[in-house]
Amino acid sequence: MKAGRRRERTVAGLCLLLGLLEWAGSARPAEDPIAAIRALYTRTNESVRIAREKRGEGGGLYATEVSVNSLDGPWRAVGNYARKATFWFSDQPEFARMENREELSVLVKVEVQTTAAVRTTQEEFLFDGGTLVFYYRRAKAGQEAAEEDRLYFQGGRLIRRIPDPPAGEDPADAAAVQGSARALQNLFLATFE
Repeated sequence: MKAGRRRERTVAGLCLLLGLLEWAGSARPAEDPIAAIRALYTRTNESVRIAREKRGEGGGLYATEVSVNSLDGPWRAVGNYARKATFWFSDQPEFARMENREELSVLVKVEVQTTAAVRTTQEEFLFDGGTLVFYYRRAKAGQEAAEEDRLYFQGGRLIRRIPDPPAGEDPADAAAVQGSARALQNLFLATFE
């Protein structure tokens, strides 16, 4: 009887020890979302670089370009105007759907270049699983200094903005950026219809 109780205590002690070890392993600090987004951005840009350098071989990504005013005709009341969006994706949306994945999960990045008169704007939208996680904008007009904005998102919410705007100033509205991202995602899907 004493041996049976001793064995029960030993088993209970081992279970408690295993439970504590499992809890200690899961108590690691959560990964920094900004660092994770930056790592995704770096990996994605490397794939884009390879795809551009090795045309026809891929690099794991495909590109579709949509261009507005590609012949550089003067735009009414603006003058110079051109806009080009490059959609970087890993697979066709219909294949994702057949594999029970979201169609938009294949879109990893959109690069948009806009020229209007003397102002040039470059924008990047980075997606993870169909969700916007990062937005970058660089705008330059003539000889003026360039303006840059970086917005980081997690779960559809803005978690960081660089630069942090002074009070009363909002250089890039997060809701407008998310609306632009959704419009670009819809345009991307429309290219497969």
